[in-house]
Amino acid sequence: AAGWPGQPAARPGQPAARPAGSRAAQAGRRPEVRPSVSHRKTVAANKSHARRVSASRRAAAQRRAVAQRSVLARYRAARSWRISHGYRWYHGVFVYGPSPWRSTVYAGGGGGGGVNPTRSLDRTSQVMLGFRTGSFVSGYDQGGTFSDVGIGLTGRWRPTESLGLEMAYTYYNDTYDELSERETGVIQPSVQLFAFPWSRINPYLSAGITWAKRSYDDVYFDGFQNRTAYVQETASGLHGGLGLELNFGDRAALDLEGRYIGFLNTDDDDGGPGAIQGTAGFNIYF
Repeated sequence: AAGWPGQPAARPGQPAARPAGSRAAQAGRRPEVRPSVSHRKTVAANKSHARRVSASRRAAAQRRAVAQRSVLARYRAARSWRISHGYRWYHGVFVYGPSPWRSTVYAGGGGGGGVNPTRSLDRTSQVMLGFRTGSFVSGYDQGGTFSDVGIGLTGRWRPTESLGLEMAYTYYNDTYDELSERETGVIQPSVQLFAFPWSRINPYLSAGITWAKRSYDDVYFDGFQNRTAYVQETASGLHGGLGLELNFGDRAALDLEGRYIGFLNTDDDDGGPGAIQGTAGFNIYF
């Protein structure tokens, strides 16, 4: 049979062709496959994740750029500070905080930037009172030495945490009874310089003047024979020493020190020209 106008004639035994837009033609095609709801949700979730990843990467890139600008600013500020202030070796030793040459200085922050050591103490403007004991080792012009045990008191003021002004008195005796042959009373004003004063362990240097009231009526052996020494004088001289202060808190500290004393006015008597003094003390800060 002849087809519709514009359509080819059907072959024998075949149905006539239908217009492409007819309902019959649409019914003869395979139905269109639509994505499922779960698939659409998965696609939407993937797109959302991609957007989040992209935003995170942009934020990370921005943070890196800000950090780079900050590092550059710190470098320029530190370079400017170091050029204007120079290398200061005493920072981090006698002055709290690292040397500007080794520290990181923030822009506009002057010299206060960088990583400081942990501060355990602040002794600035503190006053100390302490009890001490120890030994006094000296001798005589003709030979012979002796060592006496003493007890005493000490006071110290710290105008700054690295500097100490001390006054100490110690009394030494060989027997502490009526048969005593040697008595020595020592007065010592000193200046002390503390290293790492903000920490629990403070080594320090000590220097000052010593007045020693010596009263000796002693028999000693000089290596060849027995001799008698009679000394009644106040010897004076300079002393220097090394000490270590071990702090147990904000108030209490153990003090260990060794000093050498050089007397300057012992030419006309039997007293020795020098002495070694070792002390151990317990200090309380206020």
